Amino acid sequence: MAKPLNLYGRVLVGEGVLVKMCRKKPKQRQFFLFNDILVYGNIVISKKRYNKQRIIPLENVQLEDLPDEGGNKRPAKKYAAVWIPDGEAARCMACGRTQFNLVQRRHHCRACGRVICGACSTHTYRIDNLNKKPVRVCDGVGIWGCVSLD
Repeated sequence: MAKPLNLYGRVLVGEGVLVKMCRKKPKQRQFFLFNDILVYGNIVISKKRYNKQRIIPLENVQLEDLPDEGGNKRPAKKYAAVWIPDGEAARCMACGRTQFNLVQRRHHCRACGRVICGACSTHTYRIDNLNKKPVRVCDGVGIWGCVSLD
C-alpha cells in the first residue's frame, strides 16, 4: 500500500515536468519536490493521475557540481547512445541530401544516435557493452567522433 504524502511538517517546495531522454522517444515525468522527499511518476491523465510513482528520501542526498561536458561529446562507453527521434529528422543527418519517405528509410547510428540514410550507414562495428555482434554505425565514424574504431 502506498504511503501518504500528507505528513505533518512536509512542505511542497516545487513541482514540474521533466523530460527523460529515452532511446525511442522523450518521455515526460511529473516531479514533486518536498522538503524531505522527491516524488516522480508517469503522467496518465493530464495533471490528474500519475502511475509508477517513485519516492526518493532526501535525508542522505548530497549535491555536487559537475563540469558541463557539452552536447557534442560521445556518451560513456557503458551506455547506449540516445537516439534522435525519427520525427526530428526529415533529412539524413550525415549527408543532408537524402529526404526520408516510404522508400528512403531512416536508420540510427548505434554509436551516436543520429538519424542517417542507408547510403551513409554501410558499415557495422562491434561496440563494447552494447552488443556482442556488429551493429549499424555512421560511415563518418571517426570523422564525426561518434565512436573510436581502435
